[in-house]
Amino acid sequence: EISYAGVQAEARARLAAETVIARLQGVLNIRIDLIGVLSVFGDDAGRLLHSQRCGQARDVRLRLAASHPDKTVAARLLHEVTALYTCGPAGGGGVRTSLRPRLNSVSTTINRDLAPAAWHFLEH
Repeated sequence: EISYAGVQAEARARLAAETVIARLQGVLNIRIDLIGVLSVFGDDAGRLLHSQRCGQARDVRLRLAASHPDKTVAARLLHEVTALYTCGPAGGGGVRTSLRPRLNSVSTTINRDLAPAAWHFLEH
């Protein structure tokens, strides 16, 4: 995460996101959230964000997220976000990075016979 504030903060945050995505294209699928602009309703592919024109938000926190089974590959995103301090759009600050294990869940269906419903009481 990195913050941008002031005139053209949203434009600078978008440029920072585009820069990181271009540098890691083909390596990681990155989710972009512009907190203060679009985060709750955004999708992982960024379709809604890309469909909206740049506004005039003056207080924006750029959050980039990705997952990868190889910790070394995932860590590349951390390095790119940290590099935005000196190599990204002007005025970025408050960089925070973290690398955590992720548990994914998948919805599926199975044959009912493989999951019999049963219960029993335990008495103490």
